[in-house]
Amino acid sequence: MGPCISTFNKGYGLGRPRKFRVMLVGVLLFVVTITFVRGVGIYPSGHLASVIKINESYFDFSQYNLHAAALVELAPEVNVELGVDYQPGETLSPIAWVDYSFLKSVRLQVGRFPIPFGVFNELSNPNNNTLITTPDICWEAIPTPWVDWGARIQWTQKIAKLEAVSLSAYLCNGLGYGQDLRDSRQMTDNNTSNSYGARIAFISPRFGEFGASGYFGARDDESIRNLGLVGLDVHSSVSIVELRGEYVAGLLEFRDNAIDAIFYGFEEMVDNPGEYTSWTNGFYLQLALHISQYAIPALRFDYLGYEDLDLGKNINRQRLGLGVACYPIEPLVIKFETGFTNDNHENTLRLAPLHLQLGVGI
Repeated sequence: MGPCISTFNKGYGLGRPRKFRVMLVGVLLFVVTITFVRGVGIYPSGHLASVIKINESYFDFSQYNLHAAALVELAPEVNVELGVDYQPGETLSPIAWVDYSFLKSVRLQVGRFPIPFGVFNELSNPNNNTLITTPDICWEAIPTPWVDWGARIQWTQKIAKLEAVSLSAYLCNGLGYGQDLRDSRQMTDNNTSNSYGARIAFISPRFGEFGASGYFGARDDESIRNLGLVGLDVHSSVSIVELRGEYVAGLLEFRDNAIDAIFYGFEEMVDNPGEYTSWTNGFYLQLALHISQYAIPALRFDYLGYEDLDLGKNINRQRLGLGVACYPIEPLVIKFETGFTNDNHENTLRLAPLHLQLGVGI
């Protein structure tokens, strides 16, 4: 699903490989040395998932993804995480950040960390996602996996016995100006303007988690063309029914005051075509039925709108996905998914390929 992007030359991969590898090896040696000297803890995590896509006349074995990381506890308040993430058709994406917690409710991250926009960006483990495919907005509009260099501060405050509010604010290099948002991820910043964003969430074991996200930053080399994204997300469970959903709206290219257009409606872009030329919006709703600890059926409805007039890209897609996740033994998961797709105002639904996935996560 989605285009194959990113090469070493596009910057999302390991730009300046020798310098980066020397730095990474140095960090690894430092962490290993500190671990043996102080006897601190190492907590590995990760997943490996392979997908077989069965089309009308052939089997596609090319889809798989890998995430491998280790959390190293240097002190009770200081953690380091090092790892890599690989998606089909893309180069290895490094993860490396230092985490410092203080005042019991504040957490500071510095390094290359997952951008806290919505929730799916941090739910790529196959044991967390009941279906196989990535929601369309999390592939085209939110470039999952979205990892960037920067700094993030998170504050969590209890507001009741069980409920809490969490606020994350961050500065990062930001997305560049590629063929689409996925192609805009980069290892080094292409301009002198940092991007920034925030996510606020209400968290309750009784009602679920409800969040709102925002992101803003310049994309082009001259820091003139800007990108603005806003999003809403929900995750709630009632009895055996689990609901997940996200909504995103954004302007892909604008010069001034385009954040207002996100809130006031896309009619602003139509009325001002010279100023608001490119946009995206969409959502997904996913229902899962926890009828058994061994088998969880699920369905998801996706809608994606994406128009970039400069590049001539126009997407209007609806998709219904149906599947089941089977958990025979921990940590193994086996999934099946198919569905129906309607692209660019077509009047008939097309049957999507059958996807089979085998995943292992720790």
